[in-house]
Amino acid sequence: MEFAIIWLLIGALISALTGFLIGEIGDKNNGGVGFVLGGLLGPIGWIIVAVLPANGESPKKEKAEDLVAKVARMEAELAALKKVPSQKSDEDDIPTYKLD
Repeated sequence: MEFAIIWLLIGALISALTGFLIGEIGDKNNGGVGFVLGGLLGPIGWIIVAVLPANGESPKKEKAEDLVAKVARMEAELAALKKVPSQKSDEDDIPTYKLD
């Protein structure tokens, strides 16, 4: 019985150290999280740590000014497309548009 518990603890420690190393790969600085998740969840914890963003880093959020500029640019492009005269084709009178 004690032998099985010792092997379980050794396995958990090895798994925790593996999670620590995965968390530290690529300057992500998630070693502590990797240690805990690796020790508790094993290989599933390793996968979770591998896909986590870098510590303290949030997903990219665009500023409102950038979004307003992007919308204005798209509206200008759309207006330019609407100004191009349509050309009638000989087949079924389907209008086509010429793009630069």
